[in-house]
This record gives sequence, structure tokens and C-alpha cells, in this order.
Amino acid sequence: MFSVNIYLYVFVLLQSSQLSKAFIVNSTSDGDYKFLVAGGQRTPGVQNYTRFMVSLRQRTATKYFGDNHYCAGVIISYRWIVTAAQCMVYPSKIPRRPRTIIVVIGTANRIMHSNTTRLMAVDRVVVNRNFTLHSTHDIGLLRLKSRITLNARVQIMPLPTGPPPYGEVCIVLGWGRIYYGGPYAGSVSHVGLQLFTEEHCKKAHPRYSPGDLCASYQGRFDHDPCTGDAGGPLVCRGKFVAVVSWTLGCGRKETPSLYTDIYYNLKWIKSVMAGQSRLSVLKELKILILIYFVLLYSS
Repeated sequence: MFSVNIYLYVFVLLQSSQLSKAFIVNSTSDGDYKFLVAGGQRTPGVQNYTRFMVSLRQRTATKYFGDNHYCAGVIISYRWIVTAAQCMVYPSKIPRRPRTIIVVIGTANRIMHSNTTRLMAVDRVVVNRNFTLHSTHDIGLLRLKSRITLNARVQIMPLPTGPPPYGEVCIVLGWGRIYYGGPYAGSVSHVGLQLFTEEHCKKAHPRYSPGDLCASYQGRFDHDPCTGDAGGPLVCRGKFVAVVSWTLGCGRKETPSLYTDIYYNLKWIKSVMAGQSRLSVLKELKILILIYFVLLYSS
């Protein structure tokens, strides 16, 4: 997920022969832009945030559990996941069909199926209508077919109630590549990044647009999101602030990574969720009316 040195690579390699198979997973890229965290760590306290995270996967694994991971997401209600829009569309910008996406909850380790791990089917894919493949409005929502059951390993992440705390050191988490072209992380990795002001981001990033946030590690760029991290959370002061969007070169270039501001998109998120709730109520009402008339005419 985060670009790291060779020692971490060796450590991961030695952990299990199963994990070593992760080296064959293909990269998803758009030129130099990677859907990417590199230079990361694993700290027990921070691992608590994995309760709010999900792994987005292709419909079926190729060789072992977890090798089909391609993005992350965040649980924001019993039925809704927020993620990056890029994780929900094909290169042609056509939305993925719900049945092609599996949402995995309740696991901090991408390749381990624990007793709290659940595979959830997707009912609806909602991409922000202003999304472009050049990073603008890189946000979307997935509605699950069934409700999530909460437990110690699965929790709902509260939505932000105010604007981002610019200047703060925040935490970004993910299962992405641990360095450019390297293996995907087994357990969630994280790194602390400073959140920059809008003025700084406009000057520092060629793809910056309204609704974006940008961050980097103390003026260094070798700690950064990487392939497989898109859609994961950026957390500031324990609050959910943004989802991972874009980075240049997986920490290899002197440009801060981009994130989609959740507070900026809060109205859109709530309107989509409320609209779907109204549709569900109307659908149930129609069914009840139909049952009523069937019973009425059959008596």
C-alpha cells in the first residue's frame, strides 16, 4: 500500500508462502497514474480503523482468497459503502455491473478468511455524475443487497460534520502495493500524511480540482498511496475526512497524493442514500397493495 524499503518486502515474503503468491497480481494504471499506499506501517491502535474498511474484489479469486482485491471502501451505513468512482467504472467510464463486485467486510488481512469475514453482494452502483477519469469528483456509492451485521470487527464510520482540518497529520490506510510494482499488503498498512490547504494543492498537483484534498509525508513523497489503495479512508483526528483518489508514480514523484473530500460531497451522499430509501419504501408499498387486491378478489 505504501512505498516501503526492501526490508519490509523481505519480511512480508517470509511471513507465508501463501502471501508470496500476491506478487503475481497485475497493476491497474492510467499511464503514470496509479490507483494506489507505500512506505507504510502496521500499528495495533490504528488497526482499529479496519473495522470500517471493506475490500472491493472482482467476482471470483484466481488462485487464493484475496488475490482479486483491487480497491478499498468505507462502511457508512448498514447498506452503503463509499469508495472512489474509479473503482466502480471500466476504463471507458461505463459503470461496473453490481454482480461483478464483491464487498468483503470483517477482515483486516486481505488473504485470510476469518470467522468475522463476510462476502456481500452489491445491489446498486452509483457513480457521481460529474466524475471524470482525470480525477474530478472521484467518489461513488455501493448499495449492498443485504444489511451488514455489526460486530467487533465490523462497524459504521460516522460521516464528517465539518470541513477538513488543514495542516493536520492524518492517516491513510489500505491493502495496496507496499512499493511501486511490489506485492499487495496482506494486513492493512497505514502512513501519516500532512493535509495541505486548497491554495497549496492547486499549485502542487496538476490534477487538482474543487472537492479534492492533497497530502504528503513531511515534505517527502516516498510514503504515499499505491495500487489497490483507491477508495480507502483518510482519517484526521479520528474522523473520516476523505477517500484515496490519485497519486503520481506511487510515491516516486514529488507531487502530493489526491483525496476526495467527504464533507464537500456530503449533500450528494445523503441525497443518494435518501433517494434509495424512498424507492425501497414505495416498492414495499406497491407489494402490499398488490397482496391486498389479490386477497380481496380471491375471497
